[in-house]
Amino acid sequence: MLLFGAGCATSTPTQSGSANATRTYVEARNELERSAREALPAARATVRAFLAAATHECGTVMRRSPHNRAFGEIALATRLEPVVLVQRGIRTAVVRFRATVSRLSWRDSPLTSEVDALVSQEAAVSQIIPPDMCQAAIAWVHAGYKSAPRVVVAFLDDSRAMIAESVPPEQKSSVQSPIGAIWHLLAQHESPSAELLARETQGVEDVVMSEVSALLALTGRRLAHAWAIPTPSGL
Repeated sequence: MLLFGAGCATSTPTQSGSANATRTYVEARNELERSAREALPAARATVRAFLAAATHECGTVMRRSPHNRAFGEIALATRLEPVVLVQRGIRTAVVRFRATVSRLSWRDSPLTSEVDALVSQEAAVSQIIPPDMCQAAIAWVHAGYKSAPRVVVAFLDDSRAMIAESVPPEQKSSVQSPIGAIWHLLAQHESPSAELLARETQGVEDVVMSEVSALLALTGRRLAHAWAIPTPSGL
């Protein structure tokens, strides 16, 4: 039996159940983050191909376009697309992670609802199909620079939950993010071995998030040059 707290010879059923759920979650998250890290080379290639199309195929029309609200929506959607492309690259792993974690529960803890919310969000993002942004931009130009195309608005609506998560890690507290909040709560239920695995998992997670942040920054710089827009400060 796992020990929790000074003076306890054995754990209570509630503690044992929470410890088992914690161990299962950490193991599943470790597998997911490793899958994400292994998918990074393919993600880089996909994002670079996407950027080549966004800068070369529609760069001229976007440079000549007015910077109105619709332009801003198209630019934001284009900057977010790398996150979706990365997440779609590991959607099979996300499905496995959800199947494992969705049945877990922590009694007398907000962890159950926090985990359910995060898993649902990650699964939803992995299923988003991004529109062809160049076609959308060209359609917007031909329509007279009015409202952003419906596919762009729909994509932004689907992506709202991840916009806040796209802020670079150094600009926010890890405890304030959904994943960071879950790690913070899990620490109360970790055995020594689970704690070690959690630290290892968070290290892999940091590598993945750093790469995603780099891809977002690259997208911002490339669009700033090709579309003549300011480099985004929040993405």
